[in-house]
Amino acid sequence: FAAALLGEFYKFAGRVTTIYVACQAFVLVASARNPHIVREFFSDKTHPLNLAIFRVVYFLTLFPRVKLHDVQNFSTTPKELWVAPPGLGWFIDILPQSETFVTVAYGFFAVACFAGLIGMCTRTACIMATCTAFYLLGVPQFFGKINHYNHIIWVGALLSVSRCSDVLSVDSIWRSLRSPTVPERPEPANVYSVPLRIVLLFLGLIYFFPGFSKYVVSGPEWILSGNLQSRMLLASVRAKGQSPRPGQFPVL
Repeated sequence: FAAALLGEFYKFAGRVTTIYVACQAFVLVASARNPHIVREFFSDKTHPLNLAIFRVVYFLTLFPRVKLHDVQNFSTTPKELWVAPPGLGWFIDILPQSETFVTVAYGFFAVACFAGLIGMCTRTACIMATCTAFYLLGVPQFFGKINHYNHIIWVGALLSVSRCSDVLSVDSIWRSLRSPTVPERPEPANVYSVPLRIVLLFLGLIYFFPGFSKYVVSGPEWILSGNLQSRMLLASVRAKGQSPRPGQFPVL
């Protein structure tokens, strides 16, 4: 048993070291090609319209993510059946468990998403949408299956401190009417590009750590074994046969 445990430890350490060396090599190569790559990544300017369009797309994506009927069903499940994610056992006792509370929270969420979409009271709308989405998307996480869409909450919090309503918004129209001296079309600036670059880092983190975990736990067997075929079969079963089956493509 001790020998097997030691072997697993060496395998784990070797995989972590491989990832570390690969990351270091990537940083060295990128730095050699462009020593100022990190500074340029954050210092490039972009037009405010890019951030405003991202705000619109975000709220169009966020609203349908929350399924009111599903959250209501989860919220009325007895607390004895709730399974907290690691480190959040204390949260079960303070998390509101009421269909009425879910319905009210969803109402605020819907209003916040619409306000954020059109850019009306944008900062307040982003904060309200982030808080209500944290609750509505968080309740289904307490039943043994964690869905990894936490980056959606991160982006909402990021937009709440950004200048995403300088154009393409009701707020910008209102500002121009109140203060005719305010420029109608803000110039490209760093304050509009930094939030978008941070979103790219969010996406990188979301994809890096699941990949890191798969490699550390399973190694190359995750992709070189029959695991991918099994996952394709599972997807076909969930789609009730509507998606292609691996047997239809022998080469795969």
